[in-house]
Amino acid sequence: MGWNQPSRKAIVRWAASLLIAGWAALPVIASDWDTVLVRPDQEFVFYQFNLAAGYDSAEPDNGGLADRGPRTQLNIEWFAKDKGRIQRGYTRLAEPSQWNLKIGLEVNPAEQEGEDPSLDLRLFDAWVRFDTKWDRTSFWLGHRSIPFGHNPRLDPGLSPLPNQASLDLGFGRDTGVFFKTPVAARLDLDLAVTAGGLLSGPLVSAGDQDGSFEVEDRISYNDTWLVTARLGRPHFERVESGVFAAVGSVQRGQDNSVEVSRLGFDWVVKHREDWHMVHQISGGENDGDGQGKRWVGNLLNSFELFLGPRWRLGLTHSFQMEDLVVASGSRKETGVVFGSVSYALTRNARLRLNPFVEYRDTAGERDTGVNLQLCFGCGWRK
Repeated sequence: MGWNQPSRKAIVRWAASLLIAGWAALPVIASDWDTVLVRPDQEFVFYQFNLAAGYDSAEPDNGGLADRGPRTQLNIEWFAKDKGRIQRGYTRLAEPSQWNLKIGLEVNPAEQEGEDPSLDLRLFDAWVRFDTKWDRTSFWLGHRSIPFGHNPRLDPGLSPLPNQASLDLGFGRDTGVFFKTPVAARLDLDLAVTAGGLLSGPLVSAGDQDGSFEVEDRISYNDTWLVTARLGRPHFERVESGVFAAVGSVQRGQDNSVEVSRLGFDWVVKHREDWHMVHQISGGENDGDGQGKRWVGNLLNSFELFLGPRWRLGLTHSFQMEDLVVASGSRKETGVVFGSVSYALTRNARLRLNPFVEYRDTAGERDTGVNLQLCFGCGWRK
């Protein structure tokens, strides 16, 4: 029996059926081959708005816009990855792989009764990252966080929980050259040579002064410099420990500087994204600011807990000592407990209640309060 050739109508029907079936199956196939059918994005623009206000016993009228922790601000951030590096999958020798720029307008609350708030233009990040052909070895040029201890966050976007660098040195980001490389299979070295807080404060401030609107350039350089380093376990390990150090002359205010030397130890324990526990201790000397050479000690303990898809709980304790070896024998001590209860309104919006208690202050300036923080754009992670 011979084979009957199908008619032209049958061929058309079969072709139409296969086309419809293929179209229906395309989403399923594409989900498994997403990297082939969908080109990944290389550039991202993030907008971030933070509103923080509440009760503060140190503020005029005992309240208003927050002056402790993240202030009220509007930020814009641009982040980009090198397309060629992503497609190629390796680095020949050394080449730029990522770029980041983040600037913002921040409200500086009135410190004295009768003053008006001012607006500050700040630089948060401005760097380019270079990857190399050597495993886990990269360097950065620009303005970014310094390797002074390690304090990872479960809820990092404009977190009210402070780091030891900002409490001790007065800033946690600086401008210069940053380098990271493994020195052993389970030991990484982070090193930075920076300008000592040159761009850590406002770039420009604008506000009412004596009845007129004034714009003031706030950048000044006082021959400051800083070298920071950390030697410890890689950040991807569950339990991290490391030693960190800092030496240099850092900016204090717009026209002052102080010589610092520090040596410290940090210990971090993580359980997936369920909870983090951080301990940091450091000590050293301050000098060169007209107050004599004196001993400085710092202790920071922090704990964060994941309470469900929307809730985060954080607690940080900070204790600082200064003037332990001056001729007068005086001692300045400050102990503060910071708390944060965070609720995720959406994927990228957070509502936080941030209480704080300054339980020890030998200068007689104890401060207590609670701030309500509403942050949009705080859920992004690069």
